[in-house]
Amino acid sequence: MTNPFDELQAQLNRMEGLVNHLIGLVQAFQSASAVDENLPLDVEGAAKVLGIAPGTVYQNISQIPHQKRHGRLYFYKPELLAYLNSGSPVDVSTVLHSTRKKKAKAM
Repeated sequence: MTNPFDELQAQLNRMEGLVNHLIGLVQAFQSASAVDENLPLDVEGAAKVLGIAPGTVYQNISQIPHQKRHGRLYFYKPELLAYLNSGSPVDVSTVLHSTRKKKAKAM
């Protein structure tokens, strides 16, 4: 006859091993994420971070923080996120005024 406390101890040991394994995986993922933020992104990566098409990145390149080396554009994720957060709120009346078509004057 087996001791139920021995079975419980064995199960606890297995669970502790699994928890330690999961902690190791989380720590590895976090360190990999930290390294990824320091790596430069290309135009496609920047477009993915900004949620826009790569062509839109090229159209707005004067406004988007970037570095150009050897004819290539490089972007850094923290700079792109700061760029997104710095955007001013849109004034609806200004947008409506600029998009309305003016009626031609009747003569």
